[in-house]
Amino acid sequence: MRLPLITRGWRRHIHRAAQLAVDAALVTLAWWLAFAFRFDGTLQGVYARLFAATIGVAIGVKLLVFVGARFYTKWWRFTSVRDLQVIVVATLAASLILTTVLSFWQPVHRVSGRPVTMPRGILVLDFFITLTLVGGARFVVR
Repeated sequence: MRLPLITRGWRRHIHRAAQLAVDAALVTLAWWLAFAFRFDGTLQGVYARLFAATIGVAIGVKLLVFVGARFYTKWWRFTSVRDLQVIVVATLAASLILTTVLSFWQPVHRVSGRPVTMPRGILVLDFFITLTLVGGARFVVR
């Protein structure tokens, strides 16, 4: 028995929202792991404040790029090598945009008034971890 047209449409939107939520969790995990790896698991002081101030920006920028790259138009179990190429390009674009944003916007300042710059190692680690988690999740489902 076929589902009514309205039910089929909602099912597609719920599935896309679930994919977006999984990617949001993976991007959050990647950002946290980049900070944890860079600072050997002990995030303290100004860098803990930097993490808290930039996590929302990192999630927002990456998810906007992922939506623009049309990540959520197909089921993950049909992921192909072409989709992996799109994931690499979109993750690279998101990381470059995030690097640009965080170069101009420095939300945390030291006691002396100097801004805290984002360590480059975090940005590089975040790119590779995001690529591994987002791409890996799709191929695990496949």
